[in-house]
Amino acid sequence: MKASLVPSVFRSWVLGDPAPAYVLGGEGARLAEMLAEGLVSRFREQGDTAELVHWSVADLERESPAGTWRSPSFFFRWRVYLLADAGEWKKDPRKEILSYLESPEPSVLLVVPCSDRKARSLFASVRGIRSASPGEEDVVAAMADFAVSLAAGEGKSLSGDAAVFLARWVGSDFPRFRAEMGKLLAFGAAKGEIGEEEIREVCVAGGMVDPFRLAD
Repeated sequence: MKASLVPSVFRSWVLGDPAPAYVLGGEGARLAEMLAEGLVSRFREQGDTAELVHWSVADLERESPAGTWRSPSFFFRWRVYLLADAGEWKKDPRKEILSYLESPEPSVLLVVPCSDRKARSLFASVRGIRSASPGEEDVVAAMADFAVSLAAGEGKSLSGDAAVFLARWVGSDFPRFRAEMGKLLAFGAAKGEIGEEEIREVCVAGGMVDPFRLAD
């Protein structure tokens, strides 16, 4: 995802000075992958090498987070780790991560979805991190902004109202939203404008799409 596609809700994070961790709370936790991809794209667009690594709860338990992040990479200038939701972390990894953030590795950025309010309080005293808790409307607006920009990049017209409808129709889980957006652009390849009719035909909440209509 190009850095230019990053929505306004955290554009300043992506374009500003890197932080050791970015915590997205509440409904905003669903935008964590969008943020992580935006950070990686920003570094690559400025000519740096960067990788995005997804870590599940099992990865956090199996690996030594601090040891891994402090080990130098010979291939990448920047490493962005998209972690499992902080509300699911076990005690030992949580303790290690919070200790690591007291003296983080400058070339490593952590993106932390944190849908649980109690878990978010763990980061209250951590210095230097970026933290926000976008509400439902902010998440929908972010998805809509992304869709409009992506469509424009493909030479398609998607109005703001249609993009908001798309976000509500598909849901605000970013990986699924991006996949549905890809199908929508492919389906509307011969059309210059995408509207509610096309969205209803291709992107149905729950993932039910008529394959025969797609083949026409």
